[in-house]
Amino acid sequence: MTPEVERFLNLATRPLEATPNEREEAKGEFMSRITHGGVPYEMLDLAEPLDRLAGAKPPKNALRRSLLLTGAVLLTASVAITIAMLGWEIFLISQANMASSQSRYGISPGLGKDYLMMMDRVRAIAPDLPLGLHPHSGKSEETAAALAKNPDDIAMLQEHVIREMREVSQSHGSNGFTSDEQASINRLDQDNALWPLIQINLHLAKATGATTGFGTYYMGSQITSEPDFQQALKLFSEAAAKPSYSDHSTSLKRRQLDAFPPSRSLAESMVATGFSRWVSSPFSYYSANLSALGNLHCERLVAAADKEGLANFHREWKQLCGHIIGSTQSGESEYNDIFHQLKEIGNSLESAFDRLGMAVEKADMEQRLKILDRLVFTSSNLPPEVAKALGPRLKSENRVPANLTVEEALTSRRVEFLFFYRILATSLAFLALVFAGLVAFETCRRSRIVKNMARGLVPLLRKEDHLWMAGLGLALPWAWWWTITRMTPLGWRDGDFDKPWPSIVWLIQPSAGVVFAAVMLLQTARWRWGVHGGFLGLGVPLPWIGWGVATLTALSIPVAGVLPYLGSMTDNETGVFLAGVTGMAACGGLWLLWQGIMTLFTPRAGALRPNLVMRATLPWAMTGVVTLLASVAVSTALERYWFSKDPLFPSWTSKTFPNALQERIAEENRQAAQGW
Repeated sequence: MTPEVERFLNLATRPLEATPNEREEAKGEFMSRITHGGVPYEMLDLAEPLDRLAGAKPPKNALRRSLLLTGAVLLTASVAITIAMLGWEIFLISQANMASSQSRYGISPGLGKDYLMMMDRVRAIAPDLPLGLHPHSGKSEETAAALAKNPDDIAMLQEHVIREMREVSQSHGSNGFTSDEQASINRLDQDNALWPLIQINLHLAKATGATTGFGTYYMGSQITSEPDFQQALKLFSEAAAKPSYSDHSTSLKRRQLDAFPPSRSLAESMVATGFSRWVSSPFSYYSANLSALGNLHCERLVAAADKEGLANFHREWKQLCGHIIGSTQSGESEYNDIFHQLKEIGNSLESAFDRLGMAVEKADMEQRLKILDRLVFTSSNLPPEVAKALGPRLKSENRVPANLTVEEALTSRRVEFLFFYRILATSLAFLALVFAGLVAFETCRRSRIVKNMARGLVPLLRKEDHLWMAGLGLALPWAWWWTITRMTPLGWRDGDFDKPWPSIVWLIQPSAGVVFAAVMLLQTARWRWGVHGGFLGLGVPLPWIGWGVATLTALSIPVAGVLPYLGSMTDNETGVFLAGVTGMAACGGLWLLWQGIMTLFTPRAGALRPNLVMRATLPWAMTGVVTLLASVAVSTALERYWFSKDPLFPSWTSKTFPNALQERIAEENRQAAQGW
């Protein structure tokens, strides 16, 4: 043994000074490692290791341990809070939408634990909510209680009679308005064509022997009760003779929204919007009663060759359409709404005119149907650049403004993407925390002699080595992912949420980025320990495998983004391609799993190198969790920023409608009335 080797052994085992026996055992292991390297003692260059160990200050193990423990607790708490907050938002959104859907179909939301938790929160933030807080929410008992407090609330009266008729359909009853309800309507809103129109459903159902389900009539194709059919036609004529039309559900939805504090984020907006949907639309979702009436009546008139009757029905239809189109409150655009049903009646009339040879009337119908086509305008009619910019919420709308711009659509889409990224970043932060926890577990689980041997060698790493780990293990993966997904088209940011492939790519790319960072952290730490501790056998055999895995994982990020540029591919071909890309990204995960298994079952004699690698990796693994938590915070801030710029969906974009989107659609309706 040379003096340099002896001095090295004394310096490297200083943490074991208090336990002479363990120190001698550690010296023996170090000597064994040096001897196993096969280099004669006289040829070992230990000048640098000796200088580093001799110049090292006494380690503050207690301080380091306290800082790491405190950091671990804070990180765990931060990730737990982040997950809890996001989970709570998603829970409220899902419960609000589920409850509103059940209410629309007359199904009581029930008294489940989840529902009660949601309602406790809603009561706290919206104590004056008109609908939803009553013990019998969704039922006519709720609206009856509200009317008892304010009998002149015409919007609540409309909701009440609709709920009553919905409940009647479920019990196969046939009653219309009660005398008190009719008296209130005559006193408050007798010139409104809405009231006779919403009664048609009950009489037409009796006339055709309709079946019911979930508050919806499924009209028959044959008339089995002539008096009821004539009553339905009489109600249509009464509606056409009324001077106005006003759907009060819009104002009640606005009151529902106003009961909530102004929304600051997508989640808050969706919860409030969910409760606004507790308000029933007079025609949407329940049945195509007007369409069925028009079709049955036109078929009978054609069979009887009654041109005069067909002309009278045409005149009533035109008059009714004029009132509805020109109304400031024609109702929210939804599936099977009033405009869809009026258009279906128009189609029946056009077909009847054609079959009876009424050319003039048919030409008139063709022009009027073109106007109604604009009122059931969908995203399929938008310019390609605007349609491509639509996000999930705009695509779910039955109708969007014809003058919608790309920038307006993109602003709304950014909010949705940022919410999606927040979910993804939160999930990845949890996975990164698990990775950091496993690294910490390996650091702490070894015997005291192994940990003290590692502490003795820690000064061999320089600041430059930690910069290598920070650069290659954190900065490089972040920069690579950001460059590919944000600075090039390979991020597929204009992909469609409604299609599965873009969503899979959006999942693969950041997940691969996190796996790439974990692989690079471990591989860089192994590399640096191999540089400074090669004479102790701390080098890694076949290091190119780790670098190759890291490269393959990194390449999966841009390769995934190539998918939209591969031309037309079948679903099977696309699935095979994405399976291959997923396999590329999974290589890093499998390598990490293999390293974890090998480390877990490494015996005492080989435990020094993995312990040293994990000690060097731990602070940067924890820093990685911090960066992901920071990305969650940034996504949240950006989501709120773009939500504040959204010109379409927030409730505060309109005073009288649920939002500016519906207000603009209503304005388009009024403009269309000028050509009617």
